[in-house]
Amino acid sequence: MTECIEACVSNIDGEVRNRLAELDVSTVVAPCLEHCGRCYREPFLVVDGELVTGDSSAAILARCER
Repeated sequence: MTECIEACVSNIDGEVRNRLAELDVSTVVAPCLEHCGRCYREPFLVVDGELVTGDSSAAILARCER
């Protein structure tokens, strides 16, 4: 079970921000998570301390919600 999801504000859209706010897990949306090179290349979330990438932040989040 996912306990914490961290997101870089410049790497997610409004829909994902809203979904994060609705989750029953600890969430952190920060100005920067210090993964700048990756942030420019692809969507990512930090899930329970592990960097997780995917086609979109929404797709990553959907995997975490299972």
